[in-house]
Amino acid sequence: MNPPTPALANPAAARTAARRQGWSRTVGLLKILLPAVALSLVALVIVWAQLRNSDPGFRIGFSLVKPEDARQLSMVKARYAGRNKNKQPYLVTATTAVQETAKADKIRLQSPKGDMTMSGGAWVALSAPEGDYHQSTQILDLRDGVNLFHDSGMEFDTQTARINLKDSTAFGNDPVTGHGPAADIKSKGFRILDSGKRVIFTGKAQLTLYRKKETPAKPKRASTGGKK
Repeated sequence: MNPPTPALANPAAARTAARRQGWSRTVGLLKILLPAVALSLVALVIVWAQLRNSDPGFRIGFSLVKPEDARQLSMVKARYAGRNKNKQPYLVTATTAVQETAKADKIRLQSPKGDMTMSGGAWVALSAPEGDYHQSTQILDLRDGVNLFHDSGMEFDTQTARINLKDSTAFGNDPVTGHGPAADIKSKGFRILDSGKRVIFTGKAQLTLYRKKETPAKPKRASTGGKK
């Protein structure tokens, strides 16, 4: 006859061993379940926060995107820098720029602004509510109210203007109103030629010149002494 095993010989030891095995299985199961429960709680908190913050009256879907909008190329805070034929720098910026297709030459600009360095180091700043930039010819068409400022202090306002950035020239055929430190001018149009060296006001023009105010001479002090 085989001798009895220690577990059978000692029932208390057998029960203790069984409890240990059960505890080990429970610990192993908890190691799997607790991370899964924690992960589920985190996911639930994120989903609940999104549901609370979402506006039930506003939804974004692909149906809101028009097919023609998807084909257009657009840019916010557009910026284009280059140099004219005389290596003088210029800069064109806009709040938004829209190109109909990738091969389109014209770019529509919202609130365009341009800075050009003219011959001799002078610079001109231009701005308008709307405009178009033609890439192949480097021509900037401004409309709906154009403001042109020259660093000499002269400022012009007109309805439309075409600027050739390559040649640093510009012209406009709408009425012009200009003012500066020494003169005011009104004309039917304008031309900026020879990289800014010449400005011609076309049509019937009216020029008002202002003379510099002379500084009044200081009064002579009267002599208080008499002859001795």
